[in-house]
Amino acid sequence: MRNIGLLIGLLTALICLTSLAFAQGAPTDVHVKLVLADNKTTFRIGEPIKFFLEFTADREGYQTDVFGDRYEPTTDALQVSPDSGTYHWLEDIRANSNVAWGRDVMSFQRLSATPVRVELVLNHTIRIDRPGKYSARVTTRRVNAVTPRFESAPRITLTTNEVTFDVAR
Repeated sequence: MRNIGLLIGLLTALICLTSLAFAQGAPTDVHVKLVLADNKTTFRIGEPIKFFLEFTADREGYQTDVFGDRYEPTTDALQVSPDSGTYHWLEDIRANSNVAWGRDVMSFQRLSATPVRVELVLNHTIRIDRPGKYSARVTTRRVNAVTPRFESAPRITLTTNEVTFDVAR
């Protein structure tokens, strides 16, 4: 009986420490910003909707994968709102196939106060079928700490600001 109480106490302590670690989240000295390419805010249905992810860091020690995902998104999750009027065509294809998805190449660039840009095209994963006002944000796992060669560091999850744009016929 005594061992059960000790076990419960240890599990409670472990849960509290794990929760604290996750609550701290991403480092505060690395940043990502979503911007529309060429400051264009109105697009026609079917026209490519291009964004840039701009990565910066307040200090040395971080790098980002700058290789574009295109049709093999593994590091970026694009959220578009409202969802009505959109079709997540790539997600649909992936769910109905037995193909392993993802890319097998990476290219890293060290981060500094000068933005490192990575192009992201909404149409590579989502189709917008109705005119209207939409907003987008991205959760990305492109950044990690710089490590000695052949060692890996966990990816840092970052979420961008929200960007608003219009889609017309």
